[in-house]
Amino acid sequence: MKYMLLFLIIHSAILSQAQSFNKREGAAKNVQLVGKINQEGLSAPPFNLWFVKNKQAYAPNAQAINELKTSINEYTITVFMGSWCGDSKRLVPRLYNILEAANFDLDRLTMVAVARDRAHYKQSPGGEQEGQLIHRVPTIILLKDGKEKGRIVESAIVSLENDMLAIIQGAYTPNHHLVTLVDQKLDQIEPRTFEKRLKKYAKKLQPLAHSPYQLNTYANILYYDLQKEKALAVLHLNTYLFPDNTTALYNYGYRLMLSDQLKKAAIFFKKVLEISPTNKKALDALSKIESKLKS
Repeated sequence: MKYMLLFLIIHSAILSQAQSFNKREGAAKNVQLVGKINQEGLSAPPFNLWFVKNKQAYAPNAQAINELKTSINEYTITVFMGSWCGDSKRLVPRLYNILEAANFDLDRLTMVAVARDRAHYKQSPGGEQEGQLIHRVPTIILLKDGKEKGRIVESAIVSLENDMLAIIQGAYTPNHHLVTLVDQKLDQIEPRTFEKRLKKYAKKLQPLAHSPYQLNTYANILYYDLQKEKALAVLHLNTYLFPDNTTALYNYGYRLMLSDQLKKAAIFFKKVLEISPTNKKALDALSKIESKLKS
């Protein structure tokens, strides 16, 4: 009886661990993986349609693979991806191909799938994304002795295997480095202090500002994570970096409106209309604000 009870406990623990991987949400065409996943989950329908195909199609650079073999197992790798994301569908199968070719111990790989829906935007049910600055997927993080050595964000600079080598060699700057610098600054000072220094920060960060969507996506992550003051500060900075961009101006005005800062929001919707007088979203938003202010 004692051995039977022990067997049941062990069996239950194994089953529980297995069930904690490859969780699915949604149905039919909208099904997505969330939380910790592995190659087994990615190889199952419907994800196998892109995972298996893209893995088999990729031929990594042989020289880079040989160099990776010498040191890659000194690292652990954590990957945040979206089973709904085109960049993840392209890079994650390649990553598995590269790691297998480099004889990497896949027990040292942690794969986390994040959600797409607005309420849990780029979040995992287990909260693995917390404190990891996951604003784009895939994000591939290489760690040594528990410390991050570098990350590949959204896409490779050269190629996935060469970018991994560059991280190991200590000579790598990922895509969207602008977001990293802004996030570090917001960890050091309060959002209100940050906003007082926007002109100064914008001047320093301008060379890294390639698109208004860089900070807009990051602000969305903060907003849905209920860090609304930080989100507003980031969107305000975006208007300094892109003062003539209607997307940057409208998005800041829209979040101000949702925060009941109506008069300030109106200023930015009017700036949008100065650039694009027929912008329907800005016209509608301004009309709503004017109605609320009159009532």
